[in-house]
Amino acid sequence: MKTTNGTPIGWDAFPIMSSSQDQRRRLVVHQYLTTAQAGSDFAKVGGANIPARKSVALSNDFLSGAPKGSELLYQAASYATPVPSPDRGAESQKAVEAAWLAILTGT
Repeated sequence: MKTTNGTPIGWDAFPIMSSSQDQRRRLVVHQYLTTAQAGSDFAKVGGANIPARKSVALSNDFLSGAPKGSELLYQAASYATPVPSPDRGAESQKAVEAAWLAILTGT
């Protein structure tokens, strides 16, 4: 045990529906979400996500408000084990939140 580096890793998904009424805007949103600017914008807002782009993950936009050692998180992707999201994620999220609330309230 604990003889090699390892960590689980997951990722977010932003669905862009094919049924969109405005296909041009759908493409614009998709193109924006893949840019370094989008990564920087999300990093500035904060949260628990590590930016997918190395340049953003190591930038001041992300690191200035992050805990000590956060500059090492991007390196963990090289030895991490991907953990895919479950099917029907919204239902799973509700179950996880209900269980967490029960734990916190002692019920």
